[in-house]
Amino acid sequence: MSETEVKKVYETLSGVETKLNKEEAYPIHKRLDFGEDSELNDAYDWIAKHIDLPTTGNILDAGCGVGYGSFYLCERSSCNSLGISLSEREVAFAKAIARNKGMENRCQFSVQSYDERLDVKYDLIIGVESIKHSMELGRTLENLIAALAPDGKLLILEDLFLDESDNRDTKQLCKDWHLKKAFTLADYKKTINKYPGLSLQIHDLTPYVIHKIPLRLKFQYLSSGFFGGLLSIFQKGDLLQIMRGGYALETLYLKQQVKYQVLEISK
Repeated sequence: MSETEVKKVYETLSGVETKLNKEEAYPIHKRLDFGEDSELNDAYDWIAKHIDLPTTGNILDAGCGVGYGSFYLCERSSCNSLGISLSEREVAFAKAIARNKGMENRCQFSVQSYDERLDVKYDLIIGVESIKHSMELGRTLENLIAALAPDGKLLILEDLFLDESDNRDTKQLCKDWHLKKAFTLADYKKTINKYPGLSLQIHDLTPYVIHKIPLRLKFQYLSSGFFGGLLSIFQKGDLLQIMRGGYALETLYLKQQVKYQVLEISK
């Protein structure tokens, strides 16, 4: 697994998604259902309501996609943000949206890895469904923690696996999404616990994850693999392979082998 392979995943996805969402940033994280009577519609809504976020200062959006989170946070505060992604296509799209919004001075975007040294100190660093692509989780966390300002906060929203099971669905997910490993909470704690000055709070959003009907999911899972393998002969199966990884992850949720959790790490 390599950053080049991870970049290919996001270049492939954004190549389709940006054609469907031409004028506005869109979330690349999973949809949640908070109930008909809830005022919350999105994971960022939950974060904004339940977590004490800075109203001024600098934000790093680590694995920013097309900037949805950066815009969400900056539109609700006086913060400035830097969104970073390995995908040139995502960054170009995010920059165009920032210009359209008149926010290019406050919301900036750059093609870079979150493992590169970060010289600026950030009051908030947020990684939403992006840290799973780390090639070396300990190094990634150490780099992000080192970039926190005094009293800064690192928020990670991720699919966290309950154990290091080597089952078929986990193997399929890691293969199709080019993940080095399906990280568990224990994997994160190995590094976080090295810093006695940090506090860790865990918030569980698993109950809000939307599930497909099992039979429909099974059909989509199998058909994406079959047609993706067929089209790979013509080097056209990348999107279907990525979709198959997504169906594998959804299957793991149905089997209750993974949780969707926010790690709130405060300095």
